Amino acid sequence: VDLRGRASVGAASAAAGAEHRRLIADARRTAAGPEKERASWARPGAAMIRAALAHLDGDDAAAAALLARAALGFEEHEMRMHAAVARGRRGALVGGDAGQPDREASRAWMTAQAVANPEKFMRVLAPGY
Repeated sequence: VDLRGRASVGAASAAAGAEHRRLIADARRTAAGPEKERASWARPGAAMIRAALAHLDGDDAAAAALLARAALGFEEHEMRMHAAVARGRRGALVGGDAGQPDREASRAWMTAQAVANPEKFMRVLAPGY
């Protein structure tokens, strides 16, 4: 589910017209899946996909809220890599002083893990921005 949703969002961000609409619809269907299941660990990933979709729709306030929700969910399930990516995306999206704590938390985790290129890393796990 996660990989398919991320692939659809990433491809949609570079597509136009009917192909863009088809990929967006596929990502929306994919993100809806974990909400119907008992796999609570998958819900933050679905929130991160929905955040990218909100961003692509031009609703950055919704995207930021979904990224915050995703980061908290990932932390609850000890998925720190994904939480750092969600925070990094949220921090960049919010920008300024309001986004600084998220950007710093993301940067600190990536530095501690020796991530060579944080932007490329985030593009893999949270495409569409």
